[in-house]
Amino acid sequence: MAITPISGTLGRSTNYTNNPLGLTNFENEWLTAADNQGITISGSTTSTFNNTGTADLSLLNYSTNPDLNLSNLKFDVTGQAGNDTFGNISGIGVADSYDGWWNSATKVRAEINYNPNNGESQVLTFTWGPNQSVQSALIDLSLFAPKSGEKHGDEVGFLQAFKDGQEVDITATRVGGGLASSIDNSGIGVKFTADDATNYDYKFQISNADFDELRFTARPYANPTGTVPIVNGIITDSSDYLVQKIDYTGTVDQPVIEFSDPQYTVLEDGTAVMAVTVVRSGGLEGPASATINLTDGTAVAPDDYDSTPITVNFADGETTQVITIPVVNDGIAEPTETVNLSLVNPSPGAVIGTQSSAVLNIVDPPTLQFSNPQYVVNEDGTPILAVTVVRSGDTSGPVSATVNLSNGTATTPDDYNNTPITVNFAAGETSQVVTVPIVDDTLVEPLPPETVNLALVNPTGGAIIGTQDTAVLNILDNDVPPPAKPLVFVAALDPTAGEPSLPEGTGTFQFARTGGDINQALTIQYSITGTATAGTDYTPLTGTVTIAAGQSVSDPVILTPLDDASNEPAETVTVKILEDLPYQVGSADTATVKILDNDPLMGTPTNASRVLRYNAAGAFVGSHNTITEAVTAAVANDIIVPQAGFYVEPNTVFIDKALTIRGANAGVSPGTSTVPQSVVSTAPNIPVFTILPGANNVTIEGMTIQLGGDNSNGIRLQGASENLVIRQNVFNGQGPFNGGVIFLDSGGTGGSVSVIDNLIRDVSTNPGSTTSGLQAFRQDTIRVTDNVIANLTGPGIAADAIINPDSVITNNKVTNAGEQGIQLAGGNATIENNEIADTNLSQGIDRAGIRLRDSGFGAVLLGDVNVRSNLITNSYNGVAVRSGTNVPATLAVNFNNLIGNTNAALYHDGTGTLDATNNWWDDPTGPVVGGTGRNAIAGPSANLVTFDPFATTPF
Repeated sequence: MAITPISGTLGRSTNYTNNPLGLTNFENEWLTAADNQGITISGSTTSTFNNTGTADLSLLNYSTNPDLNLSNLKFDVTGQAGNDTFGNISGIGVADSYDGWWNSATKVRAEINYNPNNGESQVLTFTWGPNQSVQSALIDLSLFAPKSGEKHGDEVGFLQAFKDGQEVDITATRVGGGLASSIDNSGIGVKFTADDATNYDYKFQISNADFDELRFTARPYANPTGTVPIVNGIITDSSDYLVQKIDYTGTVDQPVIEFSDPQYTVLEDGTAVMAVTVVRSGGLEGPASATINLTDGTAVAPDDYDSTPITVNFADGETTQVITIPVVNDGIAEPTETVNLSLVNPSPGAVIGTQSSAVLNIVDPPTLQFSNPQYVVNEDGTPILAVTVVRSGDTSGPVSATVNLSNGTATTPDDYNNTPITVNFAAGETSQVVTVPIVDDTLVEPLPPETVNLALVNPTGGAIIGTQDTAVLNILDNDVPPPAKPLVFVAALDPTAGEPSLPEGTGTFQFARTGGDINQALTIQYSITGTATAGTDYTPLTGTVTIAAGQSVSDPVILTPLDDASNEPAETVTVKILEDLPYQVGSADTATVKILDNDPLMGTPTNASRVLRYNAAGAFVGSHNTITEAVTAAVANDIIVPQAGFYVEPNTVFIDKALTIRGANAGVSPGTSTVPQSVVSTAPNIPVFTILPGANNVTIEGMTIQLGGDNSNGIRLQGASENLVIRQNVFNGQGPFNGGVIFLDSGGTGGSVSVIDNLIRDVSTNPGSTTSGLQAFRQDTIRVTDNVIANLTGPGIAADAIINPDSVITNNKVTNAGEQGIQLAGGNATIENNEIADTNLSQGIDRAGIRLRDSGFGAVLLGDVNVRSNLITNSYNGVAVRSGTNVPATLAVNFNNLIGNTNAALYHDGTGTLDATNNWWDDPTGPVVGGTGRNAIAGPSANLVTFDPFATTPF
């Protein structure tokens, strides 16, 4: 709410001069002042007050009757009808009086008059503007006479107060002299009786009130003499007075206009998944408006949407407006695109709230395409890599498409049946395996394998065809010797497993080969990542599998979940084939099994607050309004679940005990979820989360963490912590000027941390900053896998002084980093299967996609370091060893693809021989030692690099 103080004054405490200057001052200090302060002044009477029926004598909507026009305002008091007005040199009243009113030349007609003949009174009303509330007012009356001056009785007035049209009680206190007893507060409203016979001046104070309207009326004489003149049967006089001045103070509750959420989603055909909604809070009286400006995120106007600003109007009392954003249904398959929305230009009196911006996600309509550009089938019809059509975008309804088949090097009908195949998807289905009829002939056909061209056409149900609209099916002849080097693949035959007692049971991977000498056994190496932990969540896998002689597929690799008795989201185990000499890795090189949990959260009430808290057994124990409150109230091993929404914490959330903080997207890889997020931020320039030393077994997962600028880490560890897990979080906002989005430093006392499947892509950086994705310093063991890190000014991943040789930095994607993609500074780790691109393009000579050096924390040298199976492209150097770095015999750089790096594929300025055999150097002739270029080995120690044998084709 935006409540601000107001104060003002109407009128003056002295008389106006009876001349044109007095008229101008009267207009400025009553009518113009009221208009400027948002106050409406109206004088009215009932239709029976005058026999002529005159009513609704509004002061601000001037009558067309010359009697009432401001231009005819005169302070003459001759009693002439033509001079009647709504003012006098002594203040403001109501125009005219009742017929038969005492017509003395000295009698003021334009007062607040009481008609004793029918018991009615004129009403002078002051109404404050929408959302305004008055708490105190000093009322100054004039020409309010007691019997000693009025002759016929003490004049009496009455004041009523109203709030939102309902009468409210007020209490008045006499000020400036006079009798306190002249004020009667006994009922609703205030009755006041004249007691000053000197100047007929009367003041009283209203305090501790809450109103937006005052109505002044007159009442019958008090203590009447009974001698009031009667002319032609009409009593000609009674109570009358003027309001000379009003001083008031109060507040205005400004309307606050903002977006309801930070994220919205709409299908490209305009159907809202989560509609853009603008809400109004604070003051709800009167209309209010603002403008939505639309600018390009990843969507581009006018191709993807109409960027014309949209005016949002709220009528009196309205609190919600659903906004339709004009989206262009371009029929092109594309990833989710974004439009940036910002609220600007609030109407007068309104303000824009803290949720002043939002992002609209435009999701494609149902998109059908092949899962891969290449498929493989044996001539007997057994699939090696089955033809698969996948659906993305909207999956809510049934759709279909047709696979057309045409000759590549295979011909129909001799090699295959080319009848078109219809592929149907029911609602919710996202994948269909297609069986292509193959003719198993007895002909010996030459290598390479015969091919069938596949084309996906004729979508139905509102679907479109994606970019992978064609594919090639390779038919492996079973009548010829296999090629010399097999092509290997992996698939998840059973991609869903469950902890014990769940029906899903175990999961299954299977590795396959095609080509090569099938009579020879083949051992395949693979990396293991994912959010599940080996030994805790599942029985560890070996990292190698052997396909027996004579077999095209391995025995199933069984993934056996373990019962950890802990509630957790669905976790994943991902295997990816490592490059090795005996085989070539095919396009299907990765597979994932999801492990479902058997320990549900229990007992959640329907009326809980936003942040839910459960004990270690999963039983509900309470709810809170903020994450800070929940952490403060928690005991060790509690599970804190911030539901979808926006959490602005008052300070850094300090974690001093074993806890799990689980956002709405836990269990889902960042960037793939369309559900609303749990978004947390705090004050600028401080960390959002800080794990205190000694707080072990802490997990932060599934959150969207908004950073707040310099010194604002998303998650900060300053001390040792065992089993700290940071996974499946999204980080955005303004990154720290010099530091990590995630900063983990044990301070030299060890600890173990896992940073898994996080998205650090949309963090803003400042020119001249060194903003890193992850800094992991002085840890015993690290596990850094499956993260996406991009668009930073510092390193993507910086690890320093890592002790345990079992530490891994695996399967991460790092792009557009101002410094190195991955740096290991001292210690031990396996760095494998990472994809690194566009790093260090303007940095120092020894910077690289992967950079190796000794520790910055003293005498920690490189130890067991294995850099293998990484793809490093378009960086300054592919791999670099810093000047003076000790290169032990246990450091190796093997089986990497080093492609398109501008200065050198490898830069060596350390001491010692470097094993860099079996890499692809971006040239089939291998590397060039000395000089610069994409296949160069550069640096003062280039001659200490062992590079032969080398790969003659990319892995």
